[in-house]
Amino acid sequence: MVILNLTRQSVPARNARYASSFGARLSGLIGKRFSSAMDGMVFDRCNAIHTFFMRYPIDVIFADEKYRVLKTVPAFPPWRPFLACKNAFYVIELPTGTLESTATAVDDQLDLTGALSPETLKQWLGKKLPKVTRPETCSAEIDKRSQL
Repeated sequence: MVILNLTRQSVPARNARYASSFGARLSGLIGKRFSSAMDGMVFDRCNAIHTFFMRYPIDVIFADEKYRVLKTVPAFPPWRPFLACKNAFYVIELPTGTLESTATAVDDQLDLTGALSPETLKQWLGKKLPKVTRPETCSAEIDKRSQL
């Protein structure tokens, strides 16, 4: 999935993955490395993380149900027991340096739904993006929330 920062017209992640299963949510990035195939991880219905058993720092975004950034934490170190944001609904874990390179900040508006057309994305980036796909478990919930 592509994560867009609509406020800054930047792309924090091109190939983020939803941690939708119990196992994926439990392990998160433990034992994994960011790559072009997976450059971000999104946890929904989540407002806290830990970095136990991780070997590298990560950038973290906390966002509300409407994808507004509530808190950013650059280079959160490994082996930390707790990082939280009370009103967050989404936690997005990204490679270190992403927050700075995309200028992502508190109150920015993100898009995790892929709602922008491919033509708009091409204008922003000047190049072709990977096809946006959403897991079944998350798309139904996102669609349900957007109807409210």
